[in-house]
Amino acid sequence: MTDATMPTSDGAKPARDAVKPLWLKVLGLRLLAPAALVVLSLAMTVAGVFQLPALAPGEAEFVEATKQMVETEGYFDPGIQAAMGHNHPPGVHWLQVAAVRTLANGRDAEVWMYRLPSVAAAVLSVLLVYWLARAFAPPQAAFLAGILAALTLLLAAQARLATPDTVLLAAILAAQGALARIWQGEREKRSWAWISIFWLALGLGVLAGGLTMPAVILLTIAALCGVRREVRWLEAVAPLPGLAILLAIVAPMFVGAYLSAGAAAFNDMLSAVLRGGAVSTMPPPVNTLAAFAAFWPLPAFLIFALAGIWRDIRSNEVVFLLCWALPALALLEFTASGFPHGALPVMPPLAVLAGVTLARAQAEPSGRVAGWTAAAVYILPALALAAVSFVVPVTLGLWPSPPGAVLAVFGLIGAGAAARRFAAGNALAAVAPAAVAAVLITAGTYAFTLPEVAPAQFGILFAN
Repeated sequence: MTDATMPTSDGAKPARDAVKPLWLKVLGLRLLAPAALVVLSLAMTVAGVFQLPALAPGEAEFVEATKQMVETEGYFDPGIQAAMGHNHPPGVHWLQVAAVRTLANGRDAEVWMYRLPSVAAAVLSVLLVYWLARAFAPPQAAFLAGILAALTLLLAAQARLATPDTVLLAAILAAQGALARIWQGEREKRSWAWISIFWLALGLGVLAGGLTMPAVILLTIAALCGVRREVRWLEAVAPLPGLAILLAIVAPMFVGAYLSAGAAAFNDMLSAVLRGGAVSTMPPPVNTLAAFAAFWPLPAFLIFALAGIWRDIRSNEVVFLLCWALPALALLEFTASGFPHGALPVMPPLAVLAGVTLARAQAEPSGRVAGWTAAAVYILPALALAAVSFVVPVTLGLWPSPPGAVLAVFGLIGAGAAARRFAAGNALAAVAPAAVAAVLITAGTYAFTLPEVAPAQFGILFAN
């Protein structure tokens, strides 16, 4: 399916051909799209990584735990102190150890070196969103989905933290992309390539984030089985060989903990895997509202996609992506992870739904009210984000950073152009100015405004 009027998975065709801008026709080509997504992802994530101090106590503790790993060579004990035990599964600590040992001698490593795995995983996650969308749609639609994921504010923020969130997201995306292909494939024929990717990603996800990833995957599988009232397709996942692969990946973590520090370390490691990470106590629906605010600018595009999603509600892509997104939202609200740690896994299926619908020219709001609603949902957070470059320094008795302020103003100009296109009912035309606005505003905030705030004051603003 490469023509402009792509049929949906159930054979239906959109009412009219998509009017696609030149940049989408060129950069959306199969050979160019991944490279363009890498450039966009780096533009959204790199600014400020090298200048910023630890953004929150959680990041500082994670970095300190990895430092202790390097100094003591206790690679199965990521606790800052022995009394703290194993707060996190060690997978991301191991990636950080590899980064700081490659770039420094460990003790002299700067904070940005610990963030490199998070930045790399964020870029990889955007590419995996593209790969996930390719299971259902041609390159241009997948490219749009990747753009919307790359622009997401929460992904850009988490990429600048030396924490497990983006690494866990990349593992989830790899597993879900393989699962989508297995679910759509022939029931009688196993694809060992997809099976291997699925179980390897699942194992790596457990190393990075404990049971968070298996919970997302199992809920998706349960929802797919319930919606289609079919379980035979699970044979294509190869459960028994797959569990052996999973055990082979995860078991060394527990064996190493036991051999290094005995039964107590083993129990601590098991507790870390079962716990998975940080805890949130926000009541419903605060986590969901916070997540959608942090997904800016994606919600505005989703408003345009709702009609197309409903029209294709029985198609393979809508069924699979909703069976992922809705249980993940429930997991976000009703488990301990909460926002922001449990929010990132909700974003990719929404980005793919919006991107595929935009590419099919089905993203038409039901009226002027919907168009203006999308414009408001887009421009209000943009104003708030741009205001950070002025309000935060002034609140702390400092002058705004001139480069940060200039970038914020130019970002607002791009945001205004995008909002006008939303209001006019043309979401596809809003993608380019929205991308320019997101890059400029995040670059000004992270590269210039926030680094000029004194670390002590900075810590107050970003304390958990």
